[in-house]
Amino acid sequence: MTARERGAPRTESYGRGVRAGSLLVAAAAAAAVAVAFGAHVPDTARSLLFGAGLVALSSAASVLVAAQMFRVAPAATAPALAALYLLKVLALGWLLLVPGPPGWLVPGAFLGSALAVHVVATVCFVVLVRRVSGHAARDLALQRAAEHDDAAPPPPAPRVADAAHLAAPAAGTAGAVACPGDTDRHPPSTREMRTP
Repeated sequence: MTARERGAPRTESYGRGVRAGSLLVAAAAAAAVAVAFGAHVPDTARSLLFGAGLVALSSAASVLVAAQMFRVAPAATAPALAALYLLKVLALGWLLLVPGPPGWLVPGAFLGSALAVHVVATVCFVVLVRRVSGHAARDLALQRAAEHDDAAPPPPAPRVADAAHLAAPAAGTAGAVACPGDTDRHPPSTREMRTP
């Protein structure tokens, strides 16, 4: 029996289509890198595709891992992203050191496309995180309000005898201070006597 069949609350994902969208972007980025290495197009176009594809693939992988881990095990999202970051550093380090940069690479075009895709990905991350944070903050506020309502029952209404006792002072107790729940009156404090 699954958690959904048992009626357990389901952890929401980052939003509709985020995982599918990140898979689509990752596939397009992988295709761009493959075209850059396999197609016979001008070197500038290959460099543009290669730079954009690498950054888009890296960003899509981050979103996919974050969205999936947030849904499955929210507490494990940060360690999973750290492990993914380490994997990306090792893979890109290997790519630069072992086979080396390809001979057709135009550094300016590669860097320009990589930076442009990085800016677009950062804007998308900001929008996504803002949406997730807004939903999480709203859910947390509702949960805390429900806990507060359950934990603190309303104060009991005063009894009729207590209300009459507080409203009408007994003879000879002018200026005395009435305390809720007390049956006798206390003389006013020195602070109360000095106040005009």
